[in-house]
Amino acid sequence: MEFPDKKRREIDGVDILFLFWIMLVALVWIGPAIQDHVGKAKAFVTESMLLIGVVGYLRFRRLPIRELCRWNLVPLQVVPYFILFAVSGSVLLDGLDRLVGLVIPMPAETAESYRLELGASTVLEKFLVVLGIGLAAPIVEETIFRGVIQSTFERRSDVTKGIMLTALIFGLIHFQIAWLIQILIMSVFLGWMAWQWKSIIPAVILHAANNTLTYFIMFDANESFEAIYLVQGQLNPIIALISGAIAYYAFIKMVSAYRRINITITD
Repeated sequence: MEFPDKKRREIDGVDILFLFWIMLVALVWIGPAIQDHVGKAKAFVTESMLLIGVVGYLRFRRLPIRELCRWNLVPLQVVPYFILFAVSGSVLLDGLDRLVGLVIPMPAETAESYRLELGASTVLEKFLVVLGIGLAAPIVEETIFRGVIQSTFERRSDVTKGIMLTALIFGLIHFQIAWLIQILIMSVFLGWMAWQWKSIIPAVILHAANNTLTYFIMFDANESFEAIYLVQGQLNPIIALISGAIAYYAFIKMVSAYRRINITITD
């Protein structure tokens, strides 16, 4: 016998709107409010509180958390291809970012605010920043966007619309026009990977690689690295070609592995 309060519930538009409200509260109000108290751990603490809020709400609504969040494992033998694609793809995205910056440069005050917030003077501070933007942010944001939001859009419309609409929302919520094109392109791949493998793990790996590489280039790259990596401020064409070849190879391997393994996990 199945009692009414134990019946499976479906997420609806009101739930999505409430999740957006939770995100805005965490990122717009809570984050700045705790800055002086947690220092360089701000990103980690804010993202952690955001995840607690979202999962807590889903649990309160008795929604299928693991299914909505796409917290599913992937075959271990495919992970190296995810990593190859993530690293090479992140290099290509950085090259695109530099090209877009020629047309839509990031405002100086915005760049300075990032330097103040993410710049680290000690090993501990650097660890806390990378823990926040390179681990916590990818896990939490992919759980919410490629997990809850995209899977809901897919069921309400179709996969393509779900991926594209989620990518657009993800791009807009970053509030940075200079990064919009790059984020949209990355988000399409994030969405495709999450959908194909019925898991956010591939998307988390790509997201983490992109954030970590961006941080390294902004704050840790020395002149020796830049002499090899850049040519007149743009991505070295040779590195771009190598990265493109690696990304293509990894992409083909991911697709063939998916067909061979024949995933049985259902959304």
